[in-house]
This record gives sequence, structure tokens and C-alpha cells, in this order.
Amino acid sequence: MVRLLPGPWRGDPPLAVWVNLLRPAERLSLKVFTTSYRKVAEWDFGPAPVGGSTWALDPAPAARLSNGIYYVVLRKPFGQIQTKWLILR
Repeated sequence: MVRLLPGPWRGDPPLAVWVNLLRPAERLSLKVFTTSYRKVAEWDFGPAPVGGSTWALDPAPAARLSNGIYYVVLRKPFGQIQTKWLILR
């Protein structure tokens, strides 16, 4: 499971991601796409343990995004998790 916090995001930092993994991952990649599947933001993370973990995100890649719904994809070595993210300014 993956969740961007706060949701909906109003454009004010802090921005964070919460991830719950069933097995450890050496590397994670979080990508944000528009509803037309254009990649508009990306973050990379190092090792992730089993269970729930929260990472603070640099809000700069998301600062230029407008109001709307975005698709979020968390890629991990053993698959990917998808969710939606709402931005309201």
C-alpha cells in the first residue's frame, strides 16, 4: 500500500509518502502521472524495511502541478503499487 500525505495536498509543504511493504526492498521509485499518463514528477528512495515506513519528499517536483487527480506508481524490485492523488490549491 502507498499513500501520499497529506491527501489532498494543498501545495504547502510538508509532503510525505507512506509505504507498507510485505518484504524488504533495496530500492523504491515513486512516479506521478497525469490522467493521460504523462510522467510529471519522480522520487527515488534507498532501502525500505518490511512494514510501514514514511519518507519526507522534496515538494519541488510537485510544486508545478495544477489542481486535479494524478496517478501514483510505486515501483519496487518485486512489482509495483498504484494509487491516485488529489491536489487542491
